[in-house]
Amino acid sequence: MKHLKYFESVNDGEPKVGDYVIVDRKTELDVYYFTSNNIGYYEQSIHSNTMPYHILFDDVPEEIEKKFTYDCRNYSREDIKYWSRNRKELEIILSTIKYNI
Repeated sequence: MKHLKYFESVNDGEPKVGDYVIVDRKTELDVYYFTSNNIGYYEQSIHSNTMPYHILFDDVPEEIEKKFTYDCRNYSREDIKYWSRNRKELEIILSTIKYNI
């Protein structure tokens, strides 16, 4: 039961500034492969009706860096698949997806 306790805070309520997120938006494949396999950080909320979530990513590859603004991109609520205050929980989710567990 110890491991189930980890996931109690995943997708709890709405994403809040300071949460770690996994984004699932399938518009540009190269960006999609990067954002769906890496954990982003919900840095700030911006005044936008369509894309209010400003997500920061670490180590953006040079090939797609021009599609980001200072390693950040804006997303809508529907694009954010998982969020949590605890990065380790999202790392476990990414591992289970990667290894099809």
